[in-house]
Amino acid sequence: MKYYITIILLVLIQCKGPEQDKNSKTEFAKEFSILEENSEKTVIRDSLKRKLTIFNHGKNSKVRDQRTFHAPVKKIIAGTSPIVALLRPINELKSVKGVTTATHDWFIPEIKRGLEKGEIKFLGYGMSGLNFEVIVKLDPDVFFTTSDYHQNRCALLEKRNIKTAVVHEYREETYMGQFEWVKMLAAFYNKGKLAQKVFEKGKAKYLKVKQRAQSSGKRVKVAWGGIFNSRASVPGGNSYVAKALADAGGDYSMKDFKGSGALPVSLEKFYFNTKDAEIFIYSSTKAYGVTSIERLAKNNKILAKLKSFKTGKVWCYKPIYWQSVDHPDLILEDIASIIHPELFPNHKLRFFEKVPLK
Repeated sequence: MKYYITIILLVLIQCKGPEQDKNSKTEFAKEFSILEENSEKTVIRDSLKRKLTIFNHGKNSKVRDQRTFHAPVKKIIAGTSPIVALLRPINELKSVKGVTTATHDWFIPEIKRGLEKGEIKFLGYGMSGLNFEVIVKLDPDVFFTTSDYHQNRCALLEKRNIKTAVVHEYREETYMGQFEWVKMLAAFYNKGKLAQKVFEKGKAKYLKVKQRAQSSGKRVKVAWGGIFNSRASVPGGNSYVAKALADAGGDYSMKDFKGSGALPVSLEKFYFNTKDAEIFIYSSTKAYGVTSIERLAKNNKILAKLKSFKTGKVWCYKPIYWQSVDHPDLILEDIASIIHPELFPNHKLRFFEKVPLK
C-alpha cells in the first residue's frame, strides 16, 4: 500500500513531460521505446533510456550481460502492482514470483492466491526495504522496477546479478500510453504480436467510449486532486488525468497549470480554480480518510466552500484503480459516466465510488 500512498500524496513532481523517441515504434507511450522488432530479437529502451536486447527462442544464449535477455522469461519480480496488471492481458501472471505489494492490498485474485499459498513472495514495500536475500534466492530472469525513489536500486540489484528493466508507466501522459507498456513487457515473453492485438483492441474500445462521451458537445468542469497534509496537489495540465477528462467530455479545472505529473499549488490557487467545478474527483481512497464529504470538509475548511462539495458531487478511487492499468477503456467509461451520466444510463462504477455526505 505504500506505493499507493506515494502516488496519492503526489510526491513525484514532473514539470516537463517525457519526450517520445523519434525512432520508437510506440504510438502513445513516451517512457519506453521499441527500436527493433523481428523474429530473432526485440530491442527496446526502458525508462532510464538503457538499451535492452531480448533474443527470442533462447537464441544467442552465449550472450550474457545485464542488458541481454532471452525470451520467454519464466520468473519475474514486479516492483509495482500496475506492472502485474499489464501482464494480465498477455496471460503471464503465472511468471510472477515476487512482488512489493502486501497480500491484503492485492485485487488480482491470481496474485493474492499465490501469496497466500507461498508460491509468490512478498519482498518488502516497493520504495524501500527490499529483501535482497530472498530476491537472490528467487533468481528471477528480470526484475521490473522503478527508479525515481531509489536511484541506486538497479545498481544494487545488478551487483547481485539480478537483471532489471525500468518501468515508469505512471509517468505517461495518457491512459493509452500507460496501457501501451503491455508491448514492452510482452517482448520478454516473445508475445509481441499478441500484445499488438491486445493494444489495438483496447484502443478501439477506448475511442468508442471517447466518441460516446463527447457526443453531447457539453463540457462539464471537473476538479481532480486533493489536499494532503494541508497542501493542495493536482495533476498537471499535460497529465494523463487532464487528457482523460478531455476525452470524457470534461473541462479540467487546472488545465492551464502545465506539467505531466503531480503539481503542488497554493490553497489560494487551488480554491480559485476549483470553486465552481461541478464535479470533484478526490485522488485517494476511503482507507485514507475519504469516508465522507463532511469529514473531508471538516479537515480542510476550504473544501466546504467548493460547489462540488456543497452539491455532493464528489468521487474518489476504489483501491482496485491502481491495478487496472490494463483497462483504459473501462477507466474512461467510469470517468465519462460521472461527467455525463445521461449518456451512460445504468452504468455501474468499477474503479471510482461516490463519497457519501456523512
